Formats: sequence, C-alpha cells, structure tokens
Amino acid sequence: MEIIVQGNLEKLREIREFRCSKCGCEFRADKGEYQYEGSQYNEDYYSCKCPCCGNKVYLR
Repeated sequence: MEIIVQGNLEKLREIREFRCSKCGCEFRADKGEYQYEGSQYNEDYYSCKCPCCGNKVYLR
C-alpha cells in the first residue's frame, strides 16, 4: 500500500463542546464520549451525559 496524502489523525478525536442547561457545566467530550443523534434540516445533532449532574445535553 502507498499513502498518497497523509491523513490527519487529530480529526479522529472530533472533540465537541457541550453546555448543560440544567447546572451550567461546560465540558469537552471526545468522539467516544458523545453520541450522534441524527440529522435534521442539514444539521447534525449530538448528545452527551453531563459529568456534573448527569443531565443529557444536546448539541447541534
């Protein structure tokens, strides 16, 4: 196999920033910590459990 263009391994992390509406906690989550909820009107939606209060936080 021959690599033509080297990939960017940092893209695999895909860090997303969330803010909990319940307790106000702001946190970052790696790809393995949040879940893809789907797409609507050309927008992607993600969710993650707040590390402080356990509330399910959504991000678009």
